[in-house]
Amino acid sequence: MSFSSSTFSNFFLCFLLIIIISCSDDDEDIISNEILVETISNENINEGGVVLKGRFTNVNENVDFGFVLSGIEGGTYNQLGEVKIIENVLDNEYSIEYRSGLKEGEKYYFNVFIILNGEYFYGKEKLFVSNGSAIPIIKELSSNKLSLLDTLLIKGSYFSQNPKIYFSDVVAVPFVSSDSLIKVVVPFPKNNYLLTKPYSKIKIVNEDNQENTISNFSLNTPRIDSIVPKRITDSDTLRIYGDYFDAKRSNMVTTISDNLQYNYKIIKSSKNIIILEPSIIRKKNPTIVVRSQLTNVTKQMEVLMPEITSIPTNCLSFEDDLVIKGANFPLNNDRFIIKLEDNYLSPYIATRDSLVFKIDNGYKFKDFKDNEISINYLNEVNIAKDKICIDEPWLKVNNDYEGHGVIKMFTFNEDIYALGFTYTNWDTLKDVFKLNKNTFNFEKVTDENFNKEYSSNSGRLNVFYKDKMYSKKYLSSNDDLFASYNILTNDKKELSDFPGVLREYGFMVVVGDYIYTGLGERYFREPMRDIWKYSIINNSWEKIIDNFPEITSSYETSKLNPLVFVDNNKIYIGSGQVNKQLDFWELDTENNQITKKLDLPDAFKNLSVNSNNALFIENKTYFHNQSMFEYDSNNDIWKNYITNGERYSGAGYFYLNDEIYMKYDRAIYKFNSEYLK
Repeated sequence: MSFSSSTFSNFFLCFLLIIIISCSDDDEDIISNEILVETISNENINEGGVVLKGRFTNVNENVDFGFVLSGIEGGTYNQLGEVKIIENVLDNEYSIEYRSGLKEGEKYYFNVFIILNGEYFYGKEKLFVSNGSAIPIIKELSSNKLSLLDTLLIKGSYFSQNPKIYFSDVVAVPFVSSDSLIKVVVPFPKNNYLLTKPYSKIKIVNEDNQENTISNFSLNTPRIDSIVPKRITDSDTLRIYGDYFDAKRSNMVTTISDNLQYNYKIIKSSKNIIILEPSIIRKKNPTIVVRSQLTNVTKQMEVLMPEITSIPTNCLSFEDDLVIKGANFPLNNDRFIIKLEDNYLSPYIATRDSLVFKIDNGYKFKDFKDNEISINYLNEVNIAKDKICIDEPWLKVNNDYEGHGVIKMFTFNEDIYALGFTYTNWDTLKDVFKLNKNTFNFEKVTDENFNKEYSSNSGRLNVFYKDKMYSKKYLSSNDDLFASYNILTNDKKELSDFPGVLREYGFMVVVGDYIYTGLGERYFREPMRDIWKYSIINNSWEKIIDNFPEITSSYETSKLNPLVFVDNNKIYIGSGQVNKQLDFWELDTENNQITKKLDLPDAFKNLSVNSNNALFIENKTYFHNQSMFEYDSNNDIWKNYITNGERYSGAGYFYLNDEIYMKYDRAIYKFNSEYLK
């Protein structure tokens, strides 16, 4: 069968007409069933707030019906405002209340909408003027008693979207907020933690400044049940047990002493325990204060006092450690005072039951024996039963600040004097000092005139006779050569000139009422061999020796600054600085005879011996230079008592109450007689 073109055209037109008619019928059905979403009305509530009404029709299934309240014109179509939804409802008329977030006299826009198959259908936006919001109503608290940083649930009505919650005066921002429920953390004060009082009320302030307060709230009260250990030392880690301690580590734990507070460092903190680092203790029974839940809770502690049980080695040299055994020694305390006699000690090793110290010759002691160790902790003194013995040749017994160095020591009327020098502003000042036997200090007795006169000339030989110092100038001096100075009146007297050849580096000593001087060298490097005697009574000179034995024209045989000391009426003369021989001579001033004695000890070969401060004690002569030397003139015997090898340059020695003392470097030292045995 075949179709003509005209037949096909007629068929196509009929088919197209059928389709058009069918489509017209569908459109009429849609129009007759169109969805209607209508914003009906608003009604202000007298107590604050507004009731909004709306409806929707021609929807044959359950949908979500919503209200939008906005302060922006046109904002409801984009849901720019507060949205409330009534879920899963059929088409009908509905209403909803807005009781918060509204300000009196302000314009607000509202609208309604439905959500159908993911599509939004809106009504027409309307406008109203608000009479304000309702006051928020607090109906229930999850707890009336909480701790800082706990979560509080507040149930009620008319809460705004972003209210502020005040715990007394401390503000908190809730992490959940709806019209009827607020969840908020009980805040930890950001500032003034120590001054903030415990919370006693809660206030809710809506965004429109409507507020309500409830006073039925408080923080948990912390308590201290126990402190471990019960009796503490400053090296103990303290554990405080109790309840309702702050969960935040920054809670404050302090002790109170002398009305001052001292903080502990917290290692760990929880609701039931606080662990503290060891800390200084400043009071015997301190009160510990725990600041938690904005409350101070206190408990008194008892301190274990230190004890000394023993001193294992109680006779020490300066090379030994001083060890003190005991218990409860403080390790972190500036109020723990340890003393050896008047010396403050600081241990270089310290544990709770042992203290180890270094002592040296800078410490001052009562004596070589029976030195007392004491500890003072928190004003309670504990004295060790064991006493300290010092096994050293010299021991400081007092400080002495007058005269840094000593040129010569002498005795007059049983008083002890020292010709000393002090370095001041690059100058050397010389004065005479007298030992005060009560204070055991040397005190200056000469005045400024003596100081100026004597200090202005650096080179002299000098001796003392009674209350006068006799001074003979060196060759290099240009003024008077021989004079006396009264150390009590400071009067100067010029004496008969020395008739011999002027020289340097000789000696001068006093025997009876006479001064003996001589030897040395004539400038330049010419040995001098003569010795002269000066009569103090007659102010006259006499040569007594022309040629001292074994001194030749050779410079190496000269006796420069020789070792010289007096034993009764005899003068003993040894080799000098450049003479390496150990020859030793006796000059008997009764007959001016010179006798060679036993050579000096070998130790003198390497010593520059200063004999100005030799001591004559019970027919024996002593002087110290790295060792203590003793010469027995009756038997011509030398002894060398080994001490500590110290030279003590610029020291002076004196004998008092059967003991040997040394004035050296701003202190007075005592010699240990045990070293002479």
